[in-house]
Amino acid sequence: MRYRAVLVRAAWALSALLVVCTTIPSARAAGLTVTPLPPVEHTGDRMGTCWALYQIGNTPLAPIAYAAGSRWDRFDFRWDVIDPYGSGPDYGPHRSAVEGDRDAGLDIVGILWATPSWAAD
Repeated sequence: MRYRAVLVRAAWALSALLVVCTTIPSARAAGLTVTPLPPVEHTGDRMGTCWALYQIGNTPLAPIAYAAGSRWDRFDFRWDVIDPYGSGPDYGPHRSAVEGDRDAGLDIVGILWATPSWAAD
């Protein structure tokens, strides 16, 4: 029963996204004025995104996700990239993603995966 409720919510969310993605470009092409919605202020910190660290062109998505109500971003931290040889962590490859999310006001929900070969033996 819970699975069905999740599917129904996902279908509604995808439908809304489809409407937004098709309406805004066509409205602009027709010369209509599109008024952005005001930022979402009160979410109870329960709304989040996955992979808001990307950008479209030069526009980062993290601030847009925050304005839409997201208060956290979930993405992967690859252990085999952070510490490939067992000599100590180097978070450099993930630093820009973390800084971008933090600068936008998003908390990070990290998923550690990809065991390096030195730890798998």
